[in-house]
Amino acid sequence: MIFMKLIYADKKGKVFLGSNFEFDLNTIFSNGKLKRKAAILVTGIKNFAGTSYSKQLENVLKRHEIIIVKHIKIKPNPNELLIVQVMSNLTKRFDFILAVGGGSAIDTGKLIKNCFNNSAKLVAIYTLPGSATIVSPFAVFDNNEFKIGVAADNLIPSYSYINTEIIESMGSERKLIAIADIFSHAVESLYSKASNIVSRTKAKNSLKILIANKVELLPTQALVVADIQAGLAERVGLVLFPHAAGHYLTYKFHIPHSIATMYFLPQYLIFLLNKGVDIDLRYIRYAEYLELLLRKKKLMRKIKLSKNEIVELFNLTHKYMDFAYENVPVEIKREEYKIILKNYVKK
Repeated sequence: MIFMKLIYADKKGKVFLGSNFEFDLNTIFSNGKLKRKAAILVTGIKNFAGTSYSKQLENVLKRHEIIIVKHIKIKPNPNELLIVQVMSNLTKRFDFILAVGGGSAIDTGKLIKNCFNNSAKLVAIYTLPGSATIVSPFAVFDNNEFKIGVAADNLIPSYSYINTEIIESMGSERKLIAIADIFSHAVESLYSKASNIVSRTKAKNSLKILIANKVELLPTQALVVADIQAGLAERVGLVLFPHAAGHYLTYKFHIPHSIATMYFLPQYLIFLLNKGVDIDLRYIRYAEYLELLLRKKKLMRKIKLSKNEIVELFNLTHKYMDFAYENVPVEIKREEYKIILKNYVKK
């Protein structure tokens, strides 16, 4: 058993790692002074419900006499309008938001906080690493046009908890997807013009952990640390074109975000290298390694973009993620992006 420990903290939030789910949450709820408070509960639509952890969470809520005024079960890629509609008829006040899951559940909690109660605490139980949402000020969701986001420092969860047993129970595919997301956050923010010495160091810390291990052998705590370091790097450096184009695939073809980015990342790094950027060749090899694994597991399906879809990709990403073009380390002309997109364009 791993005793719960604080693995990251700043003025905005604290991240705890432990293996005793119920005991650890009791400690966090006590320290957070959440007894007899009213809460919004956000969970995914599957995976957590019906598990022993769900029952343990119920025990913690009862012990602390917490009232759940609304339980929202969220699908991947939360829709802003749907969340607002669900919350708009809520008449009861709430003191904090408890989000249980991966990026989608926690981003939903952030959106609720941003739209309905900015003074509410946000408590995250992080069950699927990859998005780094527990240390980032971003909330990503769908509107009626694209996959977009908001950013504010107070959206970083006040308390985040990661249970080692839950993470270690992830299947090999979920672990691979999480690592692909961590890698893309780290490597894109590393080469972003918006990054600084501190954020680049954190990105390199994350990448050092990843490339030193094969996916299946990456230890749980190392996975978590790599995720946190990548998220802290992304706070400053943001992301580049592969993320923006990946958002388009998620919006248009419902390809999971972590996988969508990998359609473009290996070729993008090679392209930057050919443009004279000092890209570490180990990162290119690792990107190609991740892409190969995703294809072997049939997690990347064939995509062909029409001329109209290419135009739509550029229009939407420029509208909502223009920073992905502004922060590129060297100037890239629009026609040059065809080199990066070449594998996905209809002949």
